[in-house]
Amino acid sequence: MLVSVLALGDGGLFSFLWQHAAGEHGFPEGLASVSGFFENLISFGVKSGLHKYNPVTSFLLYLSLVGLVLRRERLRHLDPATIFFLGWLAGSVLFMSPFNYLPLRYLFVLMIPVCALVGLFLSDTNRVAVGVQAKPSIITIVLLILLNWYFSYYVIVHLFVSLDSIIAYFRYVWIVLPAGLFLTGLQLSLLRGCSISIPSVTRLPLFLVLLLLCAFAQGRYFYQWEGLRAYSLVSANSSVSQILNENAVVSGQYGPAVTADNNTRSLPHFLTADLKGAALTFREYPVTHLAVGASDWKTLLEKHTGLQKASIVARFWLRDNTVYLVRINEMFGNAKAERYQLTDFEIAMQHVSDNMTDSALIHLNRFLRRYPDNQPALLEAYYLTVQDKTLDSARPIMDKLVSEYDTDFSVCIMAAIYYKWLHERTGDSADDILSKEYLERAIRYNRRNENNLRLMYKHYLPTARILS
Repeated sequence: MLVSVLALGDGGLFSFLWQHAAGEHGFPEGLASVSGFFENLISFGVKSGLHKYNPVTSFLLYLSLVGLVLRRERLRHLDPATIFFLGWLAGSVLFMSPFNYLPLRYLFVLMIPVCALVGLFLSDTNRVAVGVQAKPSIITIVLLILLNWYFSYYVIVHLFVSLDSIIAYFRYVWIVLPAGLFLTGLQLSLLRGCSISIPSVTRLPLFLVLLLLCAFAQGRYFYQWEGLRAYSLVSANSSVSQILNENAVVSGQYGPAVTADNNTRSLPHFLTADLKGAALTFREYPVTHLAVGASDWKTLLEKHTGLQKASIVARFWLRDNTVYLVRINEMFGNAKAERYQLTDFEIAMQHVSDNMTDSALIHLNRFLRRYPDNQPALLEAYYLTVQDKTLDSARPIMDKLVSEYDTDFSVCIMAAIYYKWLHERTGDSADDILSKEYLERAIRYNRRNENNLRLMYKHYLPTARILS
């Protein structure tokens, strides 16, 4: 039974792991060449931000591992707990590092052996001597080079270099190698013939300081999050429950997320470029909509042109990604899904795609009378109004949007652009103040895209869609 679960057919665990980790993201670069192996190994965890959120713990792990390599006792005398957690960490890193797709959520489990190794090492600091033997072994030197290479890469890339591509990440692996070699030579020369241990009298104050540093390093992210909560997922859940009918079923990567806090049903399914399995699933289950990332959907359209018949119902900004809500109820032959009744909002969006603006506004206004605060409906009403009428006619809608969704960066940058154009047309200084205020709010809630937001503010027309 275990063999069948792990290995047999496309439904086996190994098949799933390969498709998810390699099939959708290309052959693992870490297995393609020796240089690729080291590039993935040394950059492991840095691209995903693992150490960014745990800098103190990560630094203590580095000291702990260097201490284990340099300890005077033979490694075979290590206690079983240390061997277990060391094997867990080393095995996981060696197994996962070659793959191209390693989001941060895959790596959180490594914090268990990381914290355990740090705790075990610190608990032994009063009785374990660390130092370099007169003639260190080849294994000791190789392990030190790898640890110091990785540590140098993390420090230099994280603190001093801003990288924006995988190629740059890999290039810096080799750029920082001399720093790792220098650090290894320094350790071997300074610690030769001597040993270091921490007296028991200083252990408690040291531990308290380390705990405070860990609390500060972690706490600042909670503090930043508290001040920058955008409530985008809450808004998306509320909107989805209103713009879809009660018998809708949402699937796709973001399906569970946009239905977690409402009564809309969801079928968890990770949509891939291979639609054969998805087609079987959607024929069996009455899936009416998909919630997928914009880039994933565009990739699917390139490979499967038949999906172009699907209608994009709404767009949301979730986890720094544009997410499409796509209607597919008539595409996969499920009779129950085909009987799905469209809401006024969905009918309006269908008219929008057919360039029937007047008909779209009739259904949209009917929907807004029932749900006056619905964000996708207000956004579409703004775009239809600002395109067909004067800028002034769209002001009540824009004022409504920013009063309800002032933590949504896309609404804020829309408002900034709109009020800037009003100011340029009327010369009203109040509109200029509003424009600059909402530009700063947009940047505040989407700091990583500050340059793009400033370019949008400078060049976009009020009719331009922010989430495309």
